[in-house]
Amino acid sequence: MIVITACFRRETRWIDRRVESRIVHTRMGSAAASDLGRLVQDESVDALISTGFCGGLDEALRMGDVVLAETIRYEGRDVIVSPELLSLAAAALEETVPRMQRGHVVTVQRVATPEDKRALAEKGYTAVDMESGPLARWAADRGLPFLSIRTVLDLRDESIPFSSASMAWSVLRHPRATAGVARASKIAGRMLGLGVSAVVDAWAVREI
Repeated sequence: MIVITACFRRETRWIDRRVESRIVHTRMGSAAASDLGRLVQDESVDALISTGFCGGLDEALRMGDVVLAETIRYEGRDVIVSPELLSLAAAALEETVPRMQRGHVVTVQRVATPEDKRALAEKGYTAVDMESGPLARWAADRGLPFLSIRTVLDLRDESIPFSSASMAWSVLRHPRATAGVARASKIAGRMLGLGVSAVVDAWAVREI
């Protein structure tokens, strides 16, 4: 079974449901790995896809672009994604989504501010998220194939109006900004659905 993880239902709303895959929703940040272990402890996992939204760091990225991680930097260590899986995923994405970029993703502990993102961009990272690192480590500890496929929600110089707080709290504090994020997340979510669904299909029929 291919497990697909994300934090929010809007991130997985447009991913096709397949008999060979299961979507699991976790908390944000490092808690994602412990949530995953608890939720799939009695099931046989063949592969893991970390998905959801990310912050774009590369100036070439646009909202809704798909980012396929070649490496994930987390707590001072790099997790390198299998070149064979990268080739499979890249081929599926290139045939499905309008814009896709491979690159180096960095996982941080809190929602990145524009200042954070500019500093990370200077180090050569392509995108930033909060879950791919712990999930990549979870998969590596179990010898499982792993991919991180994300769509850009906010660009390098943009901020989003919430962190781990509830969306309702964000609406109360920043109604106009939250509405803008909601519109953007619909576009990003659709791109994510197209891309992840295509990769799952390609993965399921690959020659072993």
